[in-house]
Amino acid sequence: MSATPTATADHRPIEIVLPIAGMTCASCVNRIERFLGKTDGVVDANVNLATERATVTYDPALVSADDVLGAGERAGYGAVQFLQLLAQGLVFR
Repeated sequence: MSATPTATADHRPIEIVLPIAGMTCASCVNRIERFLGKTDGVVDANVNLATERATVTYDPALVSADDVLGAGERAGYGAVQFLQLLAQGLVFR
């Protein structure tokens, strides 16, 4: 039996892809994934060093996209403001 990401009854998890600046090694990836994973409402977080992107699945009833970005910034890595990215079509849902 495999675990399936769940969300509240009214909301489905949302997946976003964010560019992350400043990563140089696997330790950077692990640190960002840890910070994202500890954020309430984040269902899954995968960071790719080669593409400098984080794919994050979260429950919008529990956490906002800005809070998800804040977790990456608290880990010490830059991310462009979510609304800027969304307006430019660089964030995928």
